[in-house]
Amino acid sequence: PDTEGWIKVCSYNIKVMHYEADTDSTLSADKMQYKMEEVAQTLREIDADIVGLQEVDYFNNRTGNIDQVKWLAEQLGYHMDRPYRTYCLRVK
Repeated sequence: PDTEGWIKVCSYNIKVMHYEADTDSTLSADKMQYKMEEVAQTLREIDADIVGLQEVDYFNNRTGNIDQVKWLAEQLGYHMDRPYRTYCLRVK
């Protein structure tokens, strides 16, 4: 079908990082960087116009005290919306 004008939407759960945590339920800085880059690459490959994220951390010790949504938005060149603690990345 002709897809011109269609919008591609993605719902993505990044909780997998919690299950790969070290014994104290935190990720090392190196492992966190690797996992975030892996998530960013996956989202690049999906190439969605709108990305909804689930189970993200916001300055949490277990995932390196970063704003995961902001980091991903910066890496992907997406605009970030955070209404009511719901996270959404959008193309610029």
